[in-house]
Amino acid sequence: MRMDSEKLKLGHISTDEILSGISGRDPIMGELARRIGYFRLEAGGGYFESLVQAIVYQQISGKAAESIYNRFLEKLGGPVTPENIGKLSDEDLRSSGISPQKIRYLRDLSSKTLSGELDLNGIESMPNSDIVRKLTIVNGIGTWSAQMFLIFTLGRLNVLPLNDVGFRNALKKHYSIRGELTDRKITRIASKWAPYMSAGVWILWECENTKLPASSPRERSHVPATEY
Repeated sequence: MRMDSEKLKLGHISTDEILSGISGRDPIMGELARRIGYFRLEAGGGYFESLVQAIVYQQISGKAAESIYNRFLEKLGGPVTPENIGKLSDEDLRSSGISPQKIRYLRDLSSKTLSGELDLNGIESMPNSDIVRKLTIVNGIGTWSAQMFLIFTLGRLNVLPLNDVGFRNALKKHYSIRGELTDRKITRIASKWAPYMSAGVWILWECENTKLPASSPRERSHVPATEY
């Protein structure tokens, strides 16, 4: 029986099959994958802790976020649970470097988890769209954060975070997109990577993180021209 593409995840299929799948239908992606030379999309971790980390990491650089999160873990002194977060004062959280707004988000996440309003049990069996709706009842968990949960916690392979800045920048650069980068253009390109859109997004993130230069016209001479 064919697996629902929304629930396709890491471990269901080999890395070689994933890369072959996204490269076979999109020569540009195939060339980018070859130039990057590796593919290390990984996923896992506790559901509640992943959401806490997503809140702490929002809108700040990776290194700064990591430092703040490590200080937060030291203050916590135990597992990342709503009960343990409830034992910390706002001053404890502020001294870790967590902003007042994010403190409110963490309180809301903890409160909704403890009350059962946000029930994370069995979430891995739900389709992507339902998971996004479930998680975004929490203040501070928007669509992007929910999509990161899908990719990096649940390992879902067919997620397209349309509003991710790094992904959009890399897509425009490496696909030589002229004019406005609309959601329609992004979806048209990314549909070629289905059902492994997360993998295509990850490769473009790596292109952005490593500052991979755009291919020269000579390097791309073997890649069919496409008008986006």
